[in-house]
Amino acid sequence: MSLSLCFLLYSIAAVETVQKSGKICILDIDVQGVQKVKESSLTPIYLFIAPPSMEELEKRLRGRGTETEDQVKTRLANASKELDYGQKEGNFDRVFVNAGLEQCFEDMVKAFKEWYPHLVEAK
Repeated sequence: MSLSLCFLLYSIAAVETVQKSGKICILDIDVQGVQKVKESSLTPIYLFIAPPSMEELEKRLRGRGTETEDQVKTRLANASKELDYGQKEGNFDRVFVNAGLEQCFEDMVKAFKEWYPHLVEAK
């Protein structure tokens, strides 16, 4: 058994344990991780959080000042491919646009309440 298969099997068990406890299991994974999950027995809701535009993403990355020019270029190239995949019909159940953190979060909370109306909001 390869390491990636072993990890995926472990992850499936971890997700199922969380679900059996009555909680929502949220995986923060990249597009390659999504593709692996789609090959598994899990049946999640797939969410994609997109920047409002590639220009805005570049502005945000450069504004942080935490990466070299080569790193910014690499991240933008990867982001472009992921954005194409994320916005392709059928790859995700819902796409959220992070034009503003608060609004994006509110949109996500609203969606989760629709998907999981039986859950009680923690105070």
